Amino acid sequence: MKDNITGYTEYVDKWLSGIEDEIEFWDNYMRTEGGVSFYGFNETISPQKKFTLENDIPENLCGKEIKFIDVGSGPFSRCGLVSEKAKLKATYVDPLAEVYEYLKRANEIDNGITVETCFVELLDKKYTANSFDIVHMSNSLDHCFSAIDGIYQLLYICKVGGKVILRHHENEAENEHYRGLHQWNLSLNNNEKTFLIWRKDIKIDVCKLLEDYVDFELYPNQRENNGYWVFNKVVMKKKREINIGKNNYSEELLFRIYHYFIKIMIEKQKNGKDNTYELQMNPLIASIRDTYHSCANKKIKTSIKNAAVYGMGYVGRNVCFLLESIGIEVPIKMDTRGVGCGCIYARPMEEVDDFEDIDIAVVTAGGEDVYKKLIEKGFKKVTLIEDFLQYLNEL
Repeated sequence: MKDNITGYTEYVDKWLSGIEDEIEFWDNYMRTEGGVSFYGFNETISPQKKFTLENDIPENLCGKEIKFIDVGSGPFSRCGLVSEKAKLKATYVDPLAEVYEYLKRANEIDNGITVETCFVELLDKKYTANSFDIVHMSNSLDHCFSAIDGIYQLLYICKVGGKVILRHHENEAENEHYRGLHQWNLSLNNNEKTFLIWRKDIKIDVCKLLEDYVDFELYPNQRENNGYWVFNKVVMKKKREINIGKNNYSEELLFRIYHYFIKIMIEKQKNGKDNTYELQMNPLIASIRDTYHSCANKKIKTSIKNAAVYGMGYVGRNVCFLLESIGIEVPIKMDTRGVGCGCIYARPMEEVDDFEDIDIAVVTAGGEDVYKKLIEKGFKKVTLIEDFLQYLNEL
């Protein structure tokens, strides 16, 4: 493992500066049942969520016990718990584990996992070499003090023949302007056609650096969660033992400061909640959430079987979730940006001509202008989102 202590203090200070926002985000997420992402909340917290890395389980381990670790898992982990191919023995670690567990208890959420405290740079202090069959990290390696040291640590705890799987947004530090936790860029969409880790003054070709130890598989622009989550996937199959050398990070000092800091943050959450995030929550999404619970309690019945939704931003996604939860299919999703809106099923209105079986079109963006265009296009019935929510609540 390389000695990357130079700049360590700067990275730690920047990381610490982003923790409060991270805690506030997850506090808001749990209290508002997903906030703007309400449509995916139930699946996120479900202890029955299917294991999303099924295709990465080697054939020789099917039906057997697999030791899996999700590093930087957050409170819920993207990976799911239930595998149909193997007996999953899973471990979840995150630097903010203590506060995540506190927030889950405070919001009475039990998603079937307990997150343990560990930094990726210090995995060798908690686990022995060759401990896990599959080691996973998603949207968190860019948060590290040293992303390269993080990869060495991931490979260290992975068994020879096992896999380290990374799933991250392209160049997240650039996208976030190096604010808070986002300190490194991970890239597959580059001129070199390789796996790069970089920031303004450093660029490392990871494939070249680790070619003696790892066979790489690179999958840019993958999609999950109905196409809403776009990520690059890197699969590293460990070929041989890897020497990480002396770990120079001052872990004892770090943990002591960290433990004290977390206690302060928990007390702040207990005694003086800052409602900035909640106040910014879209009131329409709050109405959709309330309607969802109302419909679930009443078990409503409606003659509507098929619907179209126009506008596939957060409001539209939540409307689709609401409709599907009460048995209304949404075969047509429209947005002026098409798939550029982040939904792979979205089409511009002009390209939609297969709406004969659509009972109603719900407008979540564009207001009266879009309403009139859909009427002119020939949809049987068109309604604005506010009127549609009122209709559902009156059933």
